[in-house]
Amino acid sequence: ESDKPEEAILAGAEKSESVRPSLEQDVSTYEAETERAAEDRPLLESEARRYVGEPVLNLNGDELGMIHELIVGRNGRVESAVLNVGALLGSSEAQVTITWDDITVSGDDRLTLNMAPDEVVQLARRR
Repeated sequence: ESDKPEEAILAGAEKSESVRPSLEQDVSTYEAETERAAEDRPLLESEARRYVGEPVLNLNGDELGMIHELIVGRNGRVESAVLNVGALLGSSEAQVTITWDDITVSGDDRLTLNMAPDEVVQLARRR
C-alpha cells in the first residue's frame, strides 16, 4: 500500500497521462520519420518504375513535364530522369535530363522539381 492519499495518486495519474503524447502525435511523428528515412535512401529502379509517365510539378503546382525514362547506374539506383517537356515548348520531342536528387517525391508520390517553367525551357534549348 502507498502512504499517499488516494487523491494524490489520482492527480499523479492524470498528470502522467497529460504528459504522454497522444496517438495522433505518435502517428504524425512516425510518418515524418518514415518519410525522412525514405528521402535519405536511394531509389532503386524496381521502385521507381511506377513514376514513368507521371507528371513532374514545380513548387507552384505547374506541370513541368512527364517522366519519360529513368537512367539507372550499375548499382541499380536511379541517377537521373528524362522528362518530356514538349508541352512547354510546343514540341513533342523536347526532353531534358534531371538528376534524380533534384526531384522530390512527397508522401503521396507527387513529384516536384524546384525549377520555374522558363528554367526548364532554357535547359531544353541548351540541349
